[in-house]
Amino acid sequence: MAKKVLDIFKNRFTVPFKIKIKNQEDVILKNEPASLIFTYEDGASTKDLGGAEINESLSTGEQRVFYLLNIIFQIETRKKIGMTNCL
Repeated sequence: MAKKVLDIFKNRFTVPFKIKIKNQEDVILKNEPASLIFTYEDGASTKDLGGAEINESLSTGEQRVFYLLNIIFQIETRKKIGMTNCL
């Protein structure tokens, strides 16, 4: 499901960073919430942001994108567990 959510996100939004799921195995096997990592690539250097760093480092627009990504995760999770009537 996590890969599906990232694919939905990548098809709909263009952002200056890549998004990875830090705990992908736990998301798949244990149904845990995804722990996201934003990776910025600036030519020769790469910077990963995760956890509290995300809120402190992202611009307002990037925070909105992060919020939308979380909404997509919630919708797909509810669809998976059959909570479509809660949408």
